[in-house]
Amino acid sequence: MSNVLPRFSEGNKVEFFDKVSIWLNRAAGFFSKDTKPTTPADFAAAQREYALLLTWTPAPTADFYNLYVSSANDVNSKLLVGRLYGDVSSFLHYIGVVGTRYYWLEACTNTGRVGELVQSFGTSTGLSGAVPTGHRVSHEDGGSDEISVTGLSGVLADNQHAIAHHTTHESGGSDEIKLDDLKAPDDNTDLNASDSRHGLLPKLDNNSAHFLDGQGNWSTPSGGGGGSSLIPPVPADFSWLNQGSASLSTADDRMYVSGPSNGTAQSIHAQVKAIPTAPYKIDITFYPLLYFTQYSQVCVGWRQSSDGKIVVFNIYTEGDEIKVNVLRFSDATTFNTSLIGSRADSLPFQPCIVRLEDDNSNRIISYSGDGNNFVPFYSEGRTSYLTASQSLFGINPYSQFSGITVAGWFEH
Repeated sequence: MSNVLPRFSEGNKVEFFDKVSIWLNRAAGFFSKDTKPTTPADFAAAQREYALLLTWTPAPTADFYNLYVSSANDVNSKLLVGRLYGDVSSFLHYIGVVGTRYYWLEACTNTGRVGELVQSFGTSTGLSGAVPTGHRVSHEDGGSDEISVTGLSGVLADNQHAIAHHTTHESGGSDEIKLDDLKAPDDNTDLNASDSRHGLLPKLDNNSAHFLDGQGNWSTPSGGGGGSSLIPPVPADFSWLNQGSASLSTADDRMYVSGPSNGTAQSIHAQVKAIPTAPYKIDITFYPLLYFTQYSQVCVGWRQSSDGKIVVFNIYTEGDEIKVNVLRFSDATTFNTSLIGSRADSLPFQPCIVRLEDDNSNRIISYSGDGNNFVPFYSEGRTSYLTASQSLFGINPYSQFSGITVAGWFEH
């Protein structure tokens, strides 16, 4: 090989540096998604009837946005409105009252990068144009469709003139009518908002996983169903069952329950919440933290709150093996029986995705490797042993420390 540097003509130099430039541009594009996204610019909240229209200039490297709201100007009190996917630059937030709301917006990437929060606030207005003024004027004296008293059936007294009567019901009138004093509307879509007019919220569909999209429909956010749509758990929805020496940590949209050994006693320490109305599916994405000696255990399952009975899908260590079974408890501290004995099934560890399902006939436990395709593990009649009123996740540190981190809780 020659140690002499290659010589380039002017044309070759141009071609060489063009290729270097193209490579650098591609490299910049590749790494840009792994850096903190820029802050959305021009974040503003405009008045709408019982709503606020939020607009912003999209952040070039954002994959989605987290939108938060609070009735107080306090970032610590903010609540998540939703995750807005795609190249969006506006969102209409219907709040249902006249009031001031404070909003925070942050750009995020699919690689877990989160930008700085940007804030705006605004005050919604009440309904306008409640009286069909344009139509009324057409029927008044001199109007395009003037109504003659002689053309009416019966006789009107002077003090029953339609104009004087309707003004008493307007805002500020002696007998003003409030929207909440009116009779409930029929079960139809006449008052629904559309892309051509303002209106009211569509009827709720009783599905906590659905969100109102820009076309007025209740739908699952983009990203698919099951565990592939990683909806974080809401700590406020849960409460302790038999806390004992266990502890709970909530950070980064996750819930972590851990605790030391119970000695040689079976005892479940768990977070519980009310179940949806059947039929339902609950997809739980979690990370078990197990100690490899003997009976370090984590579990997810159902509870009957009236007497404390429990059925759980249990993951545990036995020697150097990880095994699974299904257990019944008479209550959180009293083991009853094992429905399925020790099995060394091939679970999709780190994370595990387990589905608790009630199809109105049976309670079914399944697991998945991708959050979309589930394999049934155990099934029994929906009222066998217990009639579930709560779902749960927790630990059963029979003889070793145990921990479980829940990253996704998707009810649908």
